[in-house]
Amino acid sequence: MKIKEIDFNDIKEIVVDYMKYFNDIEGDHWTEENVLRRLKQLTIRFDYFGLGIYDGSRIIGFCVGNLSQFDDGVIMHLNEIFVISELQSKGYGSKLLIEFEKKAKELGAFRIQLEAVDDDIHSRFYNQYHRYVDTSSNLIKAKAI
Repeated sequence: MKIKEIDFNDIKEIVVDYMKYFNDIEGDHWTEENVLRRLKQLTIRFDYFGLGIYDGSRIIGFCVGNLSQFDDGVIMHLNEIFVISELQSKGYGSKLLIEFEKKAKELGAFRIQLEAVDDDIHSRFYNQYHRYVDTSSNLIKAKAI
């Protein structure tokens, strides 16, 4: 396995796997066009940073985010982490996240923030395995329009 920095041209190679996972496992309704748009949006943000994990020449997962300046320093927003379904729960996501954290620190970030689905799988991955904590200083709200 090799981990390296990626851009949109690299990440778009995983479109079918991304769509398959979210449609088949999560019950979503992604189209190839929507996935490409989402991945493009993730990779064109200002101060973007992304890593891909490869099996040979095939990308099997990615971790992407962007830096944000605040008065007390720089935060890395972890916008998405994904590993193809047949290779999940084999440590690839953890390898990606550990390398992403290291690179974020090298880029000047003092903290990583993320939003994730509130379920046992995500809690176990972030809280138990990687020592992320729920924050009381940020509030996420949504409104249907």
